[in-house]
Amino acid sequence: MTGCDVHKTYETYEVVSGVDLKVVYLEVRDNAWETVNNPDEGCFLFQTFDNVPEITQKVLNNGAVLAYLIESDGDVERENILPYVFPLDNGVMKNIRFDYSVGEFTVISEWSDSHLYTGGNCLIKVCILYNVK
Repeated sequence: MTGCDVHKTYETYEVVSGVDLKVVYLEVRDNAWETVNNPDEGCFLFQTFDNVPEITQKVLNNGAVLAYLIESDGDVERENILPYVFPLDNGVMKNIRFDYSVGEFTVISEWSDSHLYTGGNCLIKVCILYNVK
């Protein structure tokens, strides 16, 4: 997908004996959000990364996928686990969540007043647990 970057330099860890963790960073770009705005599906923005081969059928069957929104205020970096709901300056609540399937990861952004705002740029940290027995 245009405007989306997958940072292929990822980290691999052994969490506990026999369980491994891969960390992939996805860069969401403001100009790549797609829009859904209809009564049946609701009103939200989304970006699908269709080039995440680390999410396999084996992960879906016996693993897990966790995701974090990475934010930074100057020198301080925070990782907020998704789904993450927070207030905007206008009092509207924003929800960032995710969905995934084999080879794909989708970031979804929606607002409590059902209006569409800009999605903005953001960095998502995806943690993929695999080899779970």
